[in-house]
Amino acid sequence: MLRAVLVFFMAALLCVTLTGCGRNYHVDLEAVIIEPSEELLVVSCVSSSNPRIHEGDIAKVRVDIISTEGIDLLHEGDRIHVIYTADTMQDGTLLIYNVLAVYLLDENEHEIELETKPQEGAVLTETTGGT
Repeated sequence: MLRAVLVFFMAALLCVTLTGCGRNYHVDLEAVIIEPSEELLVVSCVSSSNPRIHEGDIAKVRVDIISTEGIDLLHEGDRIHVIYTADTMQDGTLLIYNVLAVYLLDENEHEIELETKPQEGAVLTETTGGT
């Protein structure tokens, strides 16, 4: 009986460790749009809570979470705030998965929420080294 309790406790501890104690972590990225399009935003990173992303890095942000109306609000030179939950290095390129939101920042750094469309899968952002 004691062995069964110990095995259960160890399995529960492993599950809690692997899931981060149920916390929802997210990463923030602020960037300036270099080239907007209906499918992809090419941006220059300004700041990020991810230590692997540096100021001046160029990122490609897929905008399939943003509605057509939201895309129409984005222009070259606009500053945006991207929130996502996971990333990985793949062939020297930082791939950011699970984009949760993209906000347009006004001249006072206030966020303007862009209308999103229903999602069936993860959204991908691709970042490559900058200056």
